[in-house]
Amino acid sequence: MKKRLVLFTLSLLLIVGMLSAGNAYAWFSTLQGGSQDVNRIKSGKIDYSLGGGSFSAADGEPIYPEESLLSGTISLSNASNIPTKLRVKVEYSIGSESGYWTSNTDCPLHVDLAGNNWNPSGDYLVYNGTVNPDQDVDLFSDMCVSGDNTDDDIEGESVTITVTYEAEQRQFKDGWG
Repeated sequence: MKKRLVLFTLSLLLIVGMLSAGNAYAWFSTLQGGSQDVNRIKSGKIDYSLGGGSFSAADGEPIYPEESLLSGTISLSNASNIPTKLRVKVEYSIGSESGYWTSNTDCPLHVDLAGNNWNPSGDYLVYNGTVNPDQDVDLFSDMCVSGDNTDDDIEGESVTITVTYEAEQRQFKDGWG
């Protein structure tokens, strides 16, 4: 009886091993240039840095409507080794009001974009085109608290502006996400 049980167990292990080896071979042949060559993945290093310009408002200093918060044109430098897509989101908090800057004219934050290469898309500004390695992209030529869209109740309130940029590998993709 013991001998039969041992032989049965060995036979079962042999069958499972043969099935597993067949599946593994099919997987490896696909990765090594089989008929489904689309399974290959190519990636690169995505790296951006602040190029020219800077934010000139100091912590704790008063900010006056229509006074520029920038010194020079703000730009980003693509230090990546691959072409990328780029999008930017500007989030603000002025007193009790907060949100994302869009080209909407009633926003309490006024932003002048540098150039015509930016398209609004939801809460984002999407760069129109590909940003190649070692390319600089101008973002903003001016930014200030809008005098037309704010009133005296923001006096003494805190102002926070957060600029978030997102870069994505350009190759093999047609959209964000």
